Amino acid sequence: MLDGVLPKHADLHKFAAQGKEIEGQVEVSKMPRLLLSLVDNSGTVSYKLKFVFEQGRIPTVRGQVQANVQILCQRCMKAMSQDLYSDIAIGVVRNDEQAQQLPRSLDPLMVESDESVSLLEVVEDELIISVPAANYHAEADCESSVGFTSQDDDYIEKVPDEIDNPFKVLKSLKGKCD
Repeated sequence: MLDGVLPKHADLHKFAAQGKEIEGQVEVSKMPRLLLSLVDNSGTVSYKLKFVFEQGRIPTVRGQVQANVQILCQRCMKAMSQDLYSDIAIGVVRNDEQAQQLPRSLDPLMVESDESVSLLEVVEDELIISVPAANYHAEADCESSVGFTSQDDDYIEKVPDEIDNPFKVLKSLKGKCD
């Protein structure tokens, strides 16, 4: 097992043949695509990856990634802490036909026969997928919700008793046609 070392590039077929396991940490700041969803580049990603052959010699990457990052609360627009977690189950394929034959439990990763894969990008992809689409503090912790209720009279627009309805004319015409 390799501890703390995430190879920049890996031959997943070779890693699966060797039954490699990799465990360690990497800084969030090394993941530029993930940073697009975050408030800052602080945090550390923990990963544990195992490379094996499954079902008819399919090179497979299994494992977990997790991180605690700072994302933007969409209610108060302040930073908030968010735990990201993802179970990894990837089957390495060479074409669409092989991808369609993968079991449903595996996500396909298209790789040419002699192509090496960036494991950092694989880990980053899994974290990007696990970022929630909508991010909010708990209501009690959110600064924008303090002191505001939907019943505040200052925010309720008074509705006149009778509104000019442009369709009144049509109602009167309907009665004449009958």
